[in-house]
Parts: sequence; C-alpha cells; structure tokens
Amino acid sequence: AGSEFEELVESLRELVRYTEHHFATEERLMDEVGASAERHRGEHQHLLEGLMRFTVKLDSASVSESSHFLQDWLFRHIDEVDRPFGALLRSRGQR
Repeated sequence: AGSEFEELVESLRELVRYTEHHFATEERLMDEVGASAERHRGEHQHLLEGLMRFTVKLDSASVSESSHFLQDWLFRHIDEVDRPFGALLRSRGQR
C-alpha cells in the first residue's frame, strides 16, 4: 500500500542516516586507538552504497534483496571485523 511503502522508504533512509553516524563514530574511535581502519572504512562504504542503492529503487524484489544483503553483510562484518576490533579495545582497557 502507498502509506506502508512510504514508511518503508523513510525507515531505510533513517537506517542510512543512523549507519553513517555509527560508522563515523566507530572510525573515529579506531583512529584514536591506532587501529588499522582502511579495510573497515571500505566495508562501511560498501554497506552505505548498498543501502543507498536500495532506497533509489524500492519494490518487492529490491526489499527482499536488500534484506538478504543486510543480513549477509552484518553477520560477516560483525564476525570478521567488529569482534576483533572489540577485542583490541578490551585489551587496551576500553569499552
């Protein structure tokens, strides 16, 4: 329906805004502790580009595709990149 579609589009746009803020904060923290952030920044950029692509063309197929993209990206990114960074922070006495 029209209103549900508009709510979905706005939710995706809000997700992009929040994600940009979260990534900027995370990258700043990485810089502060001297962690290598280039791969991390590249992964963040990849996700943001994917999210923006889905907000441009939104239909039932792209909603399903974006859902799979987000799930795959988040699980892989958290496991392969964020967990090691969290361990580095804990080893330096930061949370």
